[in-house]
Amino acid sequence: MNRLEELESKLASSEKDIGIDEFLELNDFYANVFNFKKALDCLLKAQNLAQKSNNEIKEAECSWKIGLNYWRQNDFKLAQDYFLKAIPLYKKVDDRIMLARLKMAVGVTHLNLGDFGQAIELLRKAIYLMTRLRVKQYMRTAYNWLGIAYSGIQEYQKAMKYYLKGLALQEETENQKGIANAKNSIGLLHLELDNRNEAAKLIKESLIIREELDDKEGIADSLSNLGMIYHLTDPHKALEFYNRSLDIRHEIGGASKLANTLNNIGNIQFDLKNYAEAIKSHKEVLKIREETGNRCGILNSLQNLALSYIRSNDLEKAKELLDKAIEFKDIKSYYKIYEIITEYYKAKKDFQKALESFEKFTELKQKMVSEETSAKIIEIQTKYDLEKHQRENRISQLKNIELQDALDTIKDKNEMLKKQSEHLQLISRILRHDITNNLSVIYSAMRLYNKEKNPDYIQEIPVQVEKSFELIKKLSKVAYLVRQEHFNEDINIINALKKVTSTYRNINIEIESDNEVFVHADFMLESVFDNLISNAVKHGKAEKIKFVIKSENDDVIIDVIDFGKGIPNTFKDKVFDESFMYGASGNTGLGLFIVKKAVENYGGSVSLRDNSPQGTIFTLKLKKV
Repeated sequence: MNRLEELESKLASSEKDIGIDEFLELNDFYANVFNFKKALDCLLKAQNLAQKSNNEIKEAECSWKIGLNYWRQNDFKLAQDYFLKAIPLYKKVDDRIMLARLKMAVGVTHLNLGDFGQAIELLRKAIYLMTRLRVKQYMRTAYNWLGIAYSGIQEYQKAMKYYLKGLALQEETENQKGIANAKNSIGLLHLELDNRNEAAKLIKESLIIREELDDKEGIADSLSNLGMIYHLTDPHKALEFYNRSLDIRHEIGGASKLANTLNNIGNIQFDLKNYAEAIKSHKEVLKIREETGNRCGILNSLQNLALSYIRSNDLEKAKELLDKAIEFKDIKSYYKIYEIITEYYKAKKDFQKALESFEKFTELKQKMVSEETSAKIIEIQTKYDLEKHQRENRISQLKNIELQDALDTIKDKNEMLKKQSEHLQLISRILRHDITNNLSVIYSAMRLYNKEKNPDYIQEIPVQVEKSFELIKKLSKVAYLVRQEHFNEDINIINALKKVTSTYRNINIEIESDNEVFVHADFMLESVFDNLISNAVKHGKAEKIKFVIKSENDDVIIDVIDFGKGIPNTFKDKVFDESFMYGASGNTGLGLFIVKKAVENYGGSVSLRDNSPQGTIFTLKLKKV
């Protein structure tokens, strides 16, 4: 009889003979095989015994482990409650290491609940305490979580900094599980930055380590992440990874991650037009989410199922699901249901109701975007006011010799925050003005078509949709560029150029360079080249463009020469402004603003001059590797 059988036999015969330590031992056995229900039952009984005997140390341990139990079941609110209950208990027994670990754990629950600011604050405090206590085995984990938190608010340079700190400590202490976790996190960051090859390499390395350790939960996570990498580029390969992950999820349990994996499988089957398989997966997801009370997830599943039934031409089933989904008005993504209702009425050939649903979708989405933008502006303004106040308070404590430097720093920071606020207001204005105009044109075209049945009106719709898509892409790039932190890497200029120029098949583009040159930049360098070419073609009517690349000391000089009609002298000092527009095809002028902002983020510069006999030369100066 092994130890588990011995304890279970003892428990079956007389629960009164089981002590606190034995219940805790049983918890460990059950938790290791993912039987969280039995594990929790043992922990609650151990906690009850500890309270009756006034054993504060064991009561603290029970609260900590109950929190971990809920954490592993992805119930982060209950996990947080028990971690907070454990803090005063560990304070009583003066266990500083556990207090530092609890601060980290509470921070992670905030992270999983979407409160990134609170998560970052608590994780930084936890790392400070752990550094003083010299507990590297916990610091390495805290660094990784802090990296995840910064990644969540898209501060990727800070995220990478803490991921690498965590990885260094994991390697120093030869913690293989921690190394796998760190590689997995860094891989996901590369995926966020669209560096898919590097992401796949790192996550495959994490998978190998986890397989060697027989870490089933980690293996399932790595397989799901590999599925995410290939989801858009190779759906069949992604499906293979998701199915392997699913097999393990069924074995180890964990409702939330099981539902997410099934949801990904359903989405791929939908993309592959295997609607019966998509419906099968999404039904399972809906059942799990209804059992766990995940309202956001339930709405998402109802939408996915309804759309799958529409594509299967089972409109009766689709209508039944849409009627259920329409009740979830308190969910933030509620507006998306009207996009699917539009598809439903299109399938029924009821174009009047389809138009009404699309108008409702547009109205709700616009309202949501405006609210989010306004909230972001308020958040930045609040942060601006708070940081200004804090810095001004600190100035009064500085010595006179330090005063001017501190004032300069505050001025720079305040200017940066002010600029960020202005950029967000710009984005809000463009969303309200340009996209609303495009939608108005679409709306008018549809109304005229419904009235006159003239197909010429319909031709205007894809034009306006494409204009809106292009504008949204540019706005996302502006949002990326105005962030404070960016993660630069070594970029091959020739490769980046060839990738961009391959899409301009009707334009004569030459590249002149002595050899391959690398610069410090990021993925936005391709957008820089694309915007310069697009500007020359759309506004300059250029049919030929030449790139001349040369090295000068520590810099790389790139001349982008077009032979179009050029830029009038009166406009040359304005073309890099974010809201400048000119020419018959002028829209909100973000292209050259993106060029200037990106190049400045790389520590470089951009200028322009006339080409002879006609056209324009843009000169980029970048830091050479």
